[in-house]
Amino acid sequence: MEIGLLVTRLVRREVRRSRPAGLSLQHFRALAGVAEGSAGAPSALALHLGVAPATVTKLVDDLVRKGFLRRSTGTVDRRSRVLLVTAAGRRRLREAFVAFRAEFARRVESLPPRQRTRITEAAERLRPLLQGDFPDR
Repeated sequence: MEIGLLVTRLVRREVRRSRPAGLSLQHFRALAGVAEGSAGAPSALALHLGVAPATVTKLVDDLVRKGFLRRSTGTVDRRSRVLLVTAAGRRRLREAFVAFRAEFARRVESLPPRQRTRITEAAERLRPLLQGDFPDR
């Protein structure tokens, strides 16, 4: 848990420093939440981010205006809205993650190669355990 918090702090610092595609931390989190599939509707995005629906409306409006998200009509309930990441939004997320990986690599490059390999292997073993459904959302 402590390592997760430290990594989260590093990501926050990097987003604030590099402002990928001019995105704020909240914009980046919103875009990433929609892209990962945990926040496909505005109400789910508000829950995911821990913010009020009005805040999500503004975030989504900004991301739609920038061309990173689009709104669509729900397939089951035509009154509902679904959020989708555009190709430009996916590109921006990829660019941001490449920058984060580069910063992380820069930080661990002083470690001996064997330790770096062990860290990479451990992260790859953890990945499937950390991905997937989060029923509390």
